[in-house]
Amino acid sequence: ERAMDRFLTPGQEKRRKQTRRTYKQGLRYVVSYLICWMPTFVGTIISLMHGHSTAALAYVNFIIAPLWGFFLGGVYFVPRYETYREKNPSGGRLQALVHVLNIDIDLLETTLASVDDTTGNETTLASDDDTTGNQTPLLSEIA
Repeated sequence: ERAMDRFLTPGQEKRRKQTRRTYKQGLRYVVSYLICWMPTFVGTIISLMHGHSTAALAYVNFIIAPLWGFFLGGVYFVPRYETYREKNPSGGRLQALVHVLNIDIDLLETTLASVDDTTGNETTLASDDDTTGNQTPLLSEIA
């Protein structure tokens, strides 16, 4: 990229923002890969050298390897989260997380209400607006 700087026109600035983001995402991917698959690699080397692997290493592998999906979620959702936070600095962290994970707050309220209806308990998830007769969701007032 620095080699391409010679083609910049006068007054055009050098921006390396995307390069840094790509570097960070690549680094997160490599670290998550190493965390999850290093026990498997070490276990394979040990079993090739000694003919058997240790049970403790197998247990560590059984616990950590399935977490790779969780770590990959961090790899791919963190850039979206950071971008949303940059574009909406006044919004909160929870609002950014809800947006990035595509969580529908209205669906959550409806689900909570239907779960409560099946148990017979009464929960107020919406407040009645006396002037219009409409209901205003309480969770929307918080966000």
